[in-house]
Amino acid sequence: MLQPEAENIEAAASERGITELIHFTWTSNLDSIFRLGLLSRNEMKDSNYRFTDGWGGYPSHISLSIMFPNYLMFVAKKMATTPEDGFCMLRINPCVMWSGPNVEQTLFCYTNMANTNAQRESIIDGCSADAFSRLFAPEVKV
Repeated sequence: MLQPEAENIEAAASERGITELIHFTWTSNLDSIFRLGLLSRNEMKDSNYRFTDGWGGYPSHISLSIMFPNYLMFVAKKMATTPEDGFCMLRINPCVMWSGPNVEQTLFCYTNMANTNAQRESIIDGCSADAFSRLFAPEVKV
């Protein structure tokens, strides 16, 4: 990501009062998350970890929500969780959207990544400040 784009995303996030990103997972994944960090599906493909996110066509990326999880997926996964499993939400500093080693690979998707149009658009313009702003559009056409 070019530096001006990162600065624009940081400014827009600050203006909107974004204080955290959310990732939800089973508590059985926490040990490895604390040791290795969040990993993409590609990075975990030969492991026994359980996935909570929808694949969405980007197995090299990690799905995060801004301030509140994808409610429908969260409820469905939580309902399918047994008491022995445990389920949790991780709060992540939003600075990962504009700084860090993989920031140039950040994609902002205004709808579920399972949507083909969203996938196509994210490839073209997914890491720009404009793409970030579209997350908050009053109307989304899919």
